[in-house]
Formats: sequence, structure tokens, C-alpha cells
Amino acid sequence: MNSRVVMGIIGASLGLAGAASAETFFVNQDGSGDFTEIQPALDAADDGDLVIISEGVYMENDLSVQGKEVRVKGTIDDEGNPVTVIDGSGPESARIINVLSGETFDTVFENLVLDGGRATLGGGVAFSNGSSARFVNCVIRNCEALSGGGGLYSNDGSYPVLVGCRISGNTAESSGGGVYVTTGQLSMLNCVVTQNSAGDDGGGLLIDLVDPLVLGTLISNNQSGDDGAGMYISNAPKGLYRGCTFLGNSSLGPTSEGGGLHIFQSSPLIEDCSFAGNSVINAGGAIYANAGSNAQISGCSISGNISANFGGGISLDSSSPSIEVCLITGNLAQDGGGLFGFDGSNPSLVNTTICNNAEDQVDSPFDDGGGNIIQANCPLAGACCTGNGTICVSESSQLDCLVYGGTWIGEGVSCENAGCQAPCLGDADGDGVVDVNDILLVIARFNVACP
Repeated sequence: MNSRVVMGIIGASLGLAGAASAETFFVNQDGSGDFTEIQPALDAADDGDLVIISEGVYMENDLSVQGKEVRVKGTIDDEGNPVTVIDGSGPESARIINVLSGETFDTVFENLVLDGGRATLGGGVAFSNGSSARFVNCVIRNCEALSGGGGLYSNDGSYPVLVGCRISGNTAESSGGGVYVTTGQLSMLNCVVTQNSAGDDGGGLLIDLVDPLVLGTLISNNQSGDDGAGMYISNAPKGLYRGCTFLGNSSLGPTSEGGGLHIFQSSPLIEDCSFAGNSVINAGGAIYANAGSNAQISGCSISGNISANFGGGISLDSSSPSIEVCLITGNLAQDGGGLFGFDGSNPSLVNTTICNNAEDQVDSPFDDGGGNIIQANCPLAGACCTGNGTICVSESSQLDCLVYGGTWIGEGVSCENAGCQAPCLGDADGDGVVDVNDILLVIARFNVACP
């Protein structure tokens, strides 16, 4: 008798009817599990069930949990890499996984390699109809879309969540070689999007009408025939991109714009990101923003990017982003090696260093918010007073010092000559003396939660 039935009978006898236990189904090609193929296991599973798939290569595609809240879990090796491969490239090649039936975040796909899928939209995975699911520690590779979203495509209010996933070697004849998400939402955490390609825009990712959360993600060595080799963002009022790296992406078209990132009619938050070694033919080796894209770019390093024409680092067209506490250095373009802007662009610069770019540093009007260094040669390192137990850091740049809340002393100054003061332990009111007033202040603040 099926274990679910047995548990249902036991629950009813104890007055626990309706509290059916979750069940685990095992898939193993050698016949030692409940099933030898994946889809029959998904058909048998109900909400809350777990499907465990053993190591091996499963020649299957067009898989679906059909809206159920099921956890589908592959096998990993000793280093945590998935060794359960679902290969969709058989004689009847098709998309590998469908998330089209109103699934929720309780639908989870984990430790899977999706390889060789092919479809018009979303060769590896497709989301639609407001569906959601989580993909954790998965690889989506070598998949193809005849239109958009070589690795993954999502639309119609759907919400993919990708955690620790690798999306590589996928292609789209149109846009979004790795990922194409439109009219919904997206969250990506600690993922790698690499070596994908698109015939048009967004070699790595294309984000349209979505305000995503993208954290700690590497976007590298992607290519596009037109704009945004690393990522193309379109019609997105906001969205947060933090701690991401855009590395070695190339836009190849003769009028291409945005080697690392192309921003169109969007104003995302771009924080603590790195742009290096990206290239483009026309404008914006690292970043291109146009059509009123007033992004907030802070704490970013933009170095070693190339544009054949305009803005080796950043190029702006009718856009006025705020650029704060950034380092823009070593970029190359015919005009505006560091920053180029035209057609009403007027970015705001605060505590930003632009140096060692060619042919020039800035070819754009800008609003000087103070603390900027714009010069041909980058400033020398110096001393930074930290205000904590470290006291002083030598060989620091002004940018790094300010980013971490220190006090910049100056170029060429050593810690021995900086005069940094060690923190006075116990001096709660900051008057330089430890006395009864400090005790009273601590008592007054006792058990008060700090913001």
C-alpha cells in the first residue's frame, strides 16, 4: 500500500485527518528507486513532496510539476557541484523545464544541470502566467532560443528566483542570450552569467519592465550583436544591482552601445559594482545610459574598458545619473575616455576620482557636488585615519578611505606622520574624557536598539 495512504489512515485514526505527511520519491536510472524517469515522479508528487534524482544523464525535456509545490532535488559531488544532468537535446529537442501553471516560491529546483534545451522562448526554462519558482545551485548551459532567453525566459508577471546558479554558453537569435525577463520580477543572488550570446541586445541578460534584485553576481565574457553585451535594462523605473562584476563583455555591432551595461529609460541603483575589460564599438565601454536614464551609481570601480568612439568608461545620451564615490580609471575612447555626455546630459559627481583615461578624462557638462578628483594622472596613495582600533591604514586611496568611513589625510602621507588618534575607549559622549557623564549616557541608552 502507498505510504501516503498508510499515513492518511494513521492520521485519521488519531483524529488528525487532513494532515497528510509529505512523501519522498526517488528517481534512479538503475531501477533502485521509485522511478527511472523524472516526469513520472513529478506526476506522482503532490504539494509538499520531495523528488530526489540520483546522479546521471537523463535524456528528458518538457518537464513540469504542473503548478504543484514540489521540491525537485538533484545530487551533488563532494565539492557541492550538481551531477544530475537533464539533457534536452535528444531527437525531439525541446525546452527542459516549464514553469507555466501558477507555481509558487515553494516550488524548488535544486542541484540540477539543464543542458541542451531548445525552444522559441527559453531554451532551458520558461516562466509564464504569473508563476514563481526557486532555482538553487543549478546550471543552465548550452541551451538555445530561436527568439529570446536562451537559458531562461520569463514573462506575464512571473517571478524567477535564482540562487547560486551558473548560466553559461546559451544563445538567443534575438535578445537575452542567458536570461530574458519581462513584465514580472527577478531575484538573483551569487550567480554567474558567462559566455552567453545574443544576436541583438543583452548577451548575458535582458531586463525589461522589471525592477529586479541582483546581488553578488558575476556577468562575464558575454557577447551581443547590438547593445548591452553584459546586460540590457529597459523601461525599469528602479531595481537594485549590488556587488556585481561586469567583466570582459563585448558588444560587436557597428553602432553598439554599452559593453558592460546598457540602460534605456531606466533609473536603477548600481552599488559597489566593478566594471573591467568590457568593450563596445560606438559608445559606453562599461556603461551606456540614454533616454532619461538617471541611475544612481555609487561605490563602483570602472577601469580598463574600451569604446572605439565615445565614453570608454561611461557614455550618456539625454541622461543625468548621480555618480558618487566611484573610481573611473584606465578607460579608452576617442572622446571622453572616462566620461562622455551629450544632448542635455548633466551627471552629478560627488567624491569621485576620474584619472588616467584617454583621450581625455571628461567630455561632458556635470554638476560638481564636491570631493572630486579629475586629472590626467591618478593621485598617489596616502594615509587614512580609520577612527577604530586599526587607527591608520597606509597606502590607501582617497576613494577607499571615504568608502569605508575614514578620514583622508593626503597623498604621500605615511601613518607615522598622519597624526591619527587612537579611539578613547569608554568616551561615550566623545568629549575626550572618560568621566561620570559617559556612565550616565550609557545608563540612559541601556537596552535602546540602535538603528
